[in-house]
Amino acid sequence: MDKYTLERDGQLDFYKVFLPRVDSSIDIDDILADNNDGVLNGNLLEFKLHVTDLNAVLFQCIKYLSALRVKGKPVPANILIIDVNAATLWLYHSSQYLSDIEKLYSGGLQRITAALLAVTQKRYCIMISHSTLKVLSHCLKSATTPKSI
Repeated sequence: MDKYTLERDGQLDFYKVFLPRVDSSIDIDDILADNNDGVLNGNLLEFKLHVTDLNAVLFQCIKYLSALRVKGKPVPANILIIDVNAATLWLYHSSQYLSDIEKLYSGGLQRITAALLAVTQKRYCIMISHSTLKVLSHCLKSATTPKSI
């Protein structure tokens, strides 16, 4: 049985655990902005109850990064996709998707193109679970915006 039935509950629990480890002065309202699940210390966070299509979620994140870029805001260095029920996280480096981030997207979530699907499969991704939480804490503390963005 799933621990969470609402994505927001899993997101809030995640922030309750990690915000004090990253910076106890940060408030959740400081993280949530720009119609995404949060930007924290150079990391875009995207929460899902279940990640059933990693490519679709990654594409959603790329659209968020594109929107941030268009608004003149810094593009986070990393993309963190979190499956709250599986307690699993995937880490992607935004700089690897620069050409996709520089595109303009409009409307709702568009279907993923075959090109993006092929790119996603070739890119390096780190999957993090309960046993590697120290890696995540370090990532949240030290990420910076890629110089090429």
